[in-house]
Amino acid sequence: LAAGRLHLNMAAANESNRMQHLQDANEAITNALNDVKNLSYNISPTTLDEVPARELFEDFLFQKQDAYSFAVELKVLGDIDRIEFSQSMNCVKIAESWLQVLQADQDIRHVTIRLHIGDDVQLCIDDDAGKRSVKKRETSLIRSIVYYRVISMNGAMKFTETSARHNRFCVTFPVLKNGLPVITNP
Repeated sequence: LAAGRLHLNMAAANESNRMQHLQDANEAITNALNDVKNLSYNISPTTLDEVPARELFEDFLFQKQDAYSFAVELKVLGDIDRIEFSQSMNCVKIAESWLQVLQADQDIRHVTIRLHIGDDVQLCIDDDAGKRSVKKRETSLIRSIVYYRVISMNGAMKFTETSARHNRFCVTFPVLKNGLPVITNP
């Protein structure tokens, strides 16, 4: 915001470079707004407890649509009402963190995010970069915040190569209701 203000002041004082300063101010303000929005994703306010996982993912992907060099497709399956807001938010944050890791790979053209809610919650992220070293992916994972989010939800992670020569990263964790695991077959 300070940079935006500076550029506006410079635009007012310098007529010859006014348009450039206005464009710079617009960019600085846009970046500040995006930073605030991204920060809000790290907070789980109780007023949002009713936002479904699909809407959280769709909003996140809309906000980030130009941030990635690859296309991102979303598929949400299963009983979406069974997942708590905090788990939905963690799924979005896991996907966001993993997409940032994938952004470093210039070979990727398409990523598919699948969220399936059944007896467990399963989040799988497929990319089309071809065969990649599992060890390299695990190192990238441990360096990201994904690992800690998965562990905090009593989850498990797995890397595989699909038959279509895609890489798949899956996270599975128990469905919670009111902070307690849901027992489907007592």
